[in-house]
Amino acid sequence: MSLTLVTQPAFQNAVYNPITYLFSSDVRDDFTIGAQLSVGAGNITNTAGYVTFFSAAHGLLQGDFILVTDQADITNLLGVVYITQLIDVNTFVTNIPFTITNNANVLFYKYYNNYNAIIRVYGYFDCIADYGLLAKIQLRSFFDGGFCNFYIDISDILKDFNSDCNTAAGGISSDLYLLSSTLNFQNNEKSFLKFYISYAEGFDNPVGTDAEYIETPPTDL
Repeated sequence: MSLTLVTQPAFQNAVYNPITYLFSSDVRDDFTIGAQLSVGAGNITNTAGYVTFFSAAHGLLQGDFILVTDQADITNLLGVVYITQLIDVNTFVTNIPFTITNNANVLFYKYYNNYNAIIRVYGYFDCIADYGLLAKIQLRSFFDGGFCNFYIDISDILKDFNSDCNTAAGGISSDLYLLSSTLNFQNNEKSFLKFYISYAEGFDNPVGTDAEYIETPPTDL
């Protein structure tokens, strides 16, 4: 999975203008990703009272989720299923109590539970000549073309960054010019800010130590 930065602001941008980012994702609008996987007939077994799947080279991890999309004659598997244990590279245990017998294939996809994007916004502090974290935002997706997309405008975050030490040219100060001011004032250096963002994908994996997977390092803008 990955996020792709589709649009971003200009290198230098006044904070009173929209400062927007648009990201696309290869996660589908039902929060699944990758090829459809299957469990062959007779390959559903019982491990300590819970449904166990054999699916060759599935690539899943303990704590991942799957979305079962076709269950043949099974009545209690359709939908989101949690993987509680990996027995080997082909076999995993689910959180579904074993109350079934099955003689047909089960089809499923890898599923990202609570899929989101995490954006960190950094601003430049003139007093320490370094960047600092201004905000961390978790975004929910909107759907376009069958896939998840994310959008954010960070201009309000930058306008709120009124550090007393940021009085040098190129920083942002407590005397930001109001939007009602003349155009010359709005375009003054004090309405500009050095900033950059980093972005990551997040999702639930209760067993993992960190459910946030960073796809790209911070980029100066």
